[in-house]
Amino acid sequence: LGIEVKPTLNLAQMMKQKDESVSGLTKGIEFLFRKNKVDWIKGWGHIDGPGKVSVTGDQGSRIELTAKDIVIATG
Repeated sequence: LGIEVKPTLNLAQMMKQKDESVSGLTKGIEFLFRKNKVDWIKGWGHIDGPGKVSVTGDQGSRIELTAKDIVIATG
């Protein structure tokens, strides 16, 4: 037929799809954390020793935590 089509990128649509996918996955993780009674603490962390972690949040506040188990999820 002689019809040729070249791909074009719609970056705005691609970013929208990416954002929706990330949002859905994040909400799924949040649900699983709540279901399994896991605390989700966002920030910059430092392991201070066995079962000890300090976390600095976005606003600069720092908290020190102790726990039997620690999960590091870097996204």
